[in-house]
Amino acid sequence: MKYDIKLLKSIRTPKDTFLSLHKAEQIRNLPSQIIILLIFPLGIAMISSWFGIGTESISGDIVNIPIEQFEEKKWWFAFGHWISSILYSAIILYLGSIWFWTLSEIPFQKLLVTQCFVLSIILIEKTVNLLLHIYLSIPWYSSPFSLGVISQIKTNKSFWISFFGSITVFKIWTIYLQYNALKQMSELSRWKILLVILFINVLGSLFISLGNLIQRAL
Repeated sequence: MKYDIKLLKSIRTPKDTFLSLHKAEQIRNLPSQIIILLIFPLGIAMISSWFGIGTESISGDIVNIPIEQFEEKKWWFAFGHWISSILYSAIILYLGSIWFWTLSEIPFQKLLVTQCFVLSIILIEKTVNLLLHIYLSIPWYSSPFSLGVISQIKTNKSFWISFFGSITVFKIWTIYLQYNALKQMSELSRWKILLVILFINVLGSLFISLGNLIQRAL
């Protein structure tokens, strides 16, 4: 049985998707889908840089250094942002797959397909956040689709605001998708599946918070 990857269709019907993927003996067009998923976040990062999103940490330097030096610094900052967007996507695809592969008997290629679906949802979220920032000046951690707004009522600590800001309806969607994948394709119990998925997602949110804290400190 051959399985064709259809990113947007598959994330809407996870149960049917992973049942078909589990039975598949051959997976087609995986390399092309991975390339698309690595190029797309680069486009988002470039658009973000064009609008100056994420450059708040260096904007204060404009009064301290010559304009030419500031523009060069801004360019290198943007370039680093572009590279990090690709690395972030690669980490989700490959480290996520390796994590589930070490804890289950599911073939690595099928887990990589699963993480392609996960990354698709994350990129939808990033697109929504970009539009919210451009048109409504709402930063990602204050998205109405996250717990970031509620956390800002309780605390002013940027670490925790970032942490709860990363907990969104899209995050819940990815967890639901990963749960269905492991449930359909592995012999793990439901509780083990939940623990495995929650651990890596909470760890991811902590790293996002730490990265945002470091960026603000620079």
